[in-house]
Amino acid sequence: MLDLLRSVDALALSSIGQGEAAPVTVMEAMACGLPVICSRIGGTGDMIRDGVDGFLVPQGDVAAIVDRLRRLQSDPEFAGAMGQAARQSALVSFDHQTNARLLLSRIAEAQK
Repeated sequence: MLDLLRSVDALALSSIGQGEAAPVTVMEAMACGLPVICSRIGGTGDMIRDGVDGFLVPQGDVAAIVDRLRRLQSDPEFAGAMGQAARQSALVSFDHQTNARLLLSRIAEAQK
């Protein structure tokens, strides 16, 4: 999967329905430094800052997906900056060791 993600310029996840809370595919793509175009579904609104480290589009809105892909294609500098922002967001928000330490800290505080 890592080789596949490294071979593309962006990831589009056009899910419809309720979706999963935090799509792992989105986390993996962001960690690889890819701009993500994703349906507003499940917890994607908590994962992606629209226009900063990815794009959020309404479910089923093919025109919005095409528009965002064209924007990334027409402005490689913007796409690169968005990919870098996505990577930084992934490192801060999705790192399992950081999240485990935070969880342990909150459990310890709740037990006091």
